[in-house]
Amino acid sequence: MDQRDFLRIAKRELGLTYPGLAGKLGVAPRTMDKWAMDPASPDHRAMPLIARRFVLHLLDECKRGHLAGGDRAAAETLEAVAAQVDGDRLAASLRTFDALQRSARSLGHPSPRAKPAFRTMAEKNRWERDEEIRIARKLRAQATRVG
Repeated sequence: MDQRDFLRIAKRELGLTYPGLAGKLGVAPRTMDKWAMDPASPDHRAMPLIARRFVLHLLDECKRGHLAGGDRAAAETLEAVAAQVDGDRLAASLRTFDALQRSARSLGHPSPRAKPAFRTMAEKNRWERDEEIRIARKLRAQATRVG
């Protein structure tokens, strides 16, 4: 996500205009305009890291408000935006995702079986037929236990 998109999303989520966002950050409105310009423009300026982190901080406060109000989808959207802008957050998000997958597997929720690679169509068809038989046997066994 480029800087211009980040600022556009931030001002929308915070309910501010560019001058309002500039006021929150303590910068001149012209500075905000330069940050929000197309990167190909000669007047475009890169946001300093501290300004980007402060915008992320403002979005975190907004995210907490969404969570307190029960709007989990909006909070997750803000977290996804933050992960795209901040590499450390992206790494932390991926570590959390991996940990959740490992704990789900340990609870007995196996991931679906991956299809193996096949050299010929006959080999693929044989595997699919065997897989259908395996699933049918499993369903039949479950039905006899229930019934």
